[in-house]
Amino acid sequence: MLTPAIFEHLESIGSGAGGEIQLTDGIAALMREEAVYAYRFSGKRYDCGSKLGYLQATVEYALGHAELGRGFRKYLQGLDLSAGAPAPARPAAAGNGGALTAAKPWRARRPPDGSRGSAARRALRRSPGTR
Repeated sequence: MLTPAIFEHLESIGSGAGGEIQLTDGIAALMREEAVYAYRFSGKRYDCGSKLGYLQATVEYALGHAELGRGFRKYLQGLDLSAGAPAPARPAAAGNGGALTAAKPWRARRPPDGSRGSAARRALRRSPGTR
């Protein structure tokens, strides 16, 4: 858990490796001003900063979910995992007669205004009880 001051450090540091904001750089700067605590845990760790790590975490969470795990496991077991298999089919948009189309890969997009969410960070810093 980090204090809202982390956002000021992230904004001042700017982009790092690969054009991404590096949280570790922000934490290092924050540590020069205040105590930062960590929790050592046992268990699996996922790199949710990578697409693969995010998918691995999501799949394992879904498999262990009390309500959805059983159905999700059944769905995964029915997938054709052979090399070069096409993307799973999904229902097409309305007006296509209900035909199936191949799933398109998902890609993160910036908000229409081109921002990176800095307005939300500023609002969080201004909200009562966050400092």
